[in-house]
Amino acid sequence: MDKMRDPDSSRFNDILNTFSLKQHVSIPTHESGHTLDLIITRSTDDIELSPPYAALKLSDHWAIRCFLDLPKTSFTTEELTYRKYRSIDVEQFCADISQSSLCNSEWLDLGSLVNCYDHTMNTILNDHAPTLTKVITVRPKVPWFTDELKTLRSRCRKAERTARRSGLEADDLTHRSLRNNYSFQLDSAKRMYYTSNIQKCQGDTKK
Repeated sequence: MDKMRDPDSSRFNDILNTFSLKQHVSIPTHESGHTLDLIITRSTDDIELSPPYAALKLSDHWAIRCFLDLPKTSFTTEELTYRKYRSIDVEQFCADISQSSLCNSEWLDLGSLVNCYDHTMNTILNDHAPTLTKVITVRPKVPWFTDELKTLRSRCRKAERTARRSGLEADDLTHRSLRNNYSFQLDSAKRMYYTSNIQKCQGDTKK
């Protein structure tokens, strides 16, 4: 790359320019004094590189080292409100309702009954399953993650919880089978997505 008049170097630089790529190494990387080992990035990428330097001679080439300052993706957060309905003791919940004024009073008008219903149910529900809040990180959706993959992931996680709770070998085998299938389907979806995009770009060097 240090011989700018060399036809091969010139053609290679043309390819870099065509695809908006940038070559960062300007020091000799071979014992003959030429630049043969490269570090290439996209010109549009928001990546900061420290000047590359020869770190270690492994053969007739030097290992080239540099430090990358990669931009950190910032994610937004969202506060969710929820209740643990599964933790409710159904028998006690029903008993509290039957002992409340909702079931032990006479109502002369519909409005009073509705108000009592709302107040009683909210009070009992807050006692058995109080409102909780948690902050989650909102991550962008990847284009290859389909509804089918989401369903497979849910089934895999459910099977994992079942296996941990029961400790049975059969449940563990079920979880492993679902996990392996999910991993295979996820990898396949990624490959199909990128393969399709590459095929769409055939003949268009600007993509």
